[in-house]
Amino acid sequence: MSKKTDRRLSRNTDRRRQAQAEAYVQENLRRCPICKTNPAEWTYDHVAFLEDRKVHCKCGSCGCVLSINYGDMRGVNGSAANEFLKGTASYDAMVRSVYGKKKGVTYVQILESGTCEAAEDTKGQEIPLEELKEMFW
Repeated sequence: MSKKTDRRLSRNTDRRRQAQAEAYVQENLRRCPICKTNPAEWTYDHVAFLEDRKVHCKCGSCGCVLSINYGDMRGVNGSAANEFLKGTASYDAMVRSVYGKKKGVTYVQILESGTCEAAEDTKGQEIPLEELKEMFW
């Protein structure tokens, strides 16, 4: 394969992963966990640094910005078979063990709290998605 073909395949893979990440957010965060707007209108920004890939989601109502690692979102980093074969040898598994993250749990980081002052205290922390959905009631 030529370098040009490799780059095109890489871009297609990146676009597919970005679309999968956005679909994951739409499915799992129908309501903004900060302001509880339903349905949430997210705008997305995809960030990549070496092996670390994240999606930043900004709520159209309150302006909060959430960050989710691709490795935390089931099915975004590859097929289920691919994830199974990588197992504990993957980069994401190594990072999880270093930071004490539980396997199979999606962690969300609040980058900006937007108009919600109560979320200001949790800014910068990684919180399990299910806990975050119930925090600001």
